[in-house]
Amino acid sequence: RDNSPNSILVYNGAMWMLSGETRDENGIWYTLTDVWKSENGIHWELVNEQAPYKHISSFVVYENQMWAFDENAYTSNDGASWNLQSGGVPFESFKTRVVVHNGELINVTKNRVYRSLNGTDWDIINSNAPWSDRQLPRLVSFKGKLWFIGGVQNYGTAAVEVLNDIWQSGDGGVTWTQAHTSNIWPGRIWPT
Repeated sequence: RDNSPNSILVYNGAMWMLSGETRDENGIWYTLTDVWKSENGIHWELVNEQAPYKHISSFVVYENQMWAFDENAYTSNDGASWNLQSGGVPFESFKTRVVVHNGELINVTKNRVYRSLNGTDWDIINSNAPWSDRQLPRLVSFKGKLWFIGGVQNYGTAAVEVLNDIWQSGDGGVTWTQAHTSNIWPGRIWPT
């Protein structure tokens, strides 16, 4: 299967695979929101055949729960049952990345940055980050900074542009600077 880079979580002593896409025998792609659990990486148990979130959601462990974010926020303690915590969070699943940073949830959608302390109420902390509107980037918390990496513009069109820029923030997403301007690697969609 093809998975979003953050659809694998480590939670409560197990690894969890939470979504993906795959092809049928005719090469047609279809989406999956099944939930699999493994305590050793060898033996996997299907715990939910169809969770309620979209296959391109963002997933994090926060406040001792697994969270899934598309246009809604869901939580689970066991992967089998998912509770809707909020309908209508202010971002789009295909362009959204959520990460836990310094005890807060940080979301980047397009070029807007949001912060939440509870997963349901979000404050915009930057409405015009310095990168272009994009889909499928990577957002990482590393060594006290936030890192925003790659992604794509115009996905699924003839004008597609795969990006390789790297941005960093040392103040929790309020301000951003370009960390590297040269072409270290080719552009990446859903880098991990």
